[in-house]
Amino acid sequence: MNELIASYRISVRPYSKVKYIQHAVLICWYCLAVYFWPYFIPLVIKSTLIVSTLLFSLLCFYPPNIIYQKLRLQNLKDLKLKAQILKGQEEVFQLSELGQIYWVKSARSGQLLATSYFWPFCFYLRIINPISQKRYWKVIFVDQVSEGSARRLRRIIKRIKST
Repeated sequence: MNELIASYRISVRPYSKVKYIQHAVLICWYCLAVYFWPYFIPLVIKSTLIVSTLLFSLLCFYPPNIIYQKLRLQNLKDLKLKAQILKGQEEVFQLSELGQIYWVKSARSGQLLATSYFWPFCFYLRIINPISQKRYWKVIFVDQVSEGSARRLRRIIKRIKST
């Protein structure tokens, strides 16, 4: 089978509500554990730790430009303009059944390994950059891709895992 015939272009929206919900639940569990579990730690230290964790997570998970863009997008009333802004921010890459990922927007290329798997909420793709030989994980949340792209990703990952 020709690699060009088996390749698909998949666009990924940069923001995911599922990711934000997962991070919020994780932070809430951490704050509850810090507040209730170590009974011998004074309340002042617990409060300082919780506040610093909340500030750190806000700055790490939600950089200022994302917060500003989300607020700006909420104020837009024209749906066409909103769609154009979101379309310009999509990360588009080409994924083939033979295991190659060509990152179009960031000009990186890598190999999709058989260790990739699908979870109900995320696609975890392990990628090798052929130039630097660095390995990293690309996490794509389900609500970041369209239904057709999600079906393609599931089918490709299933095929790679079965070989």
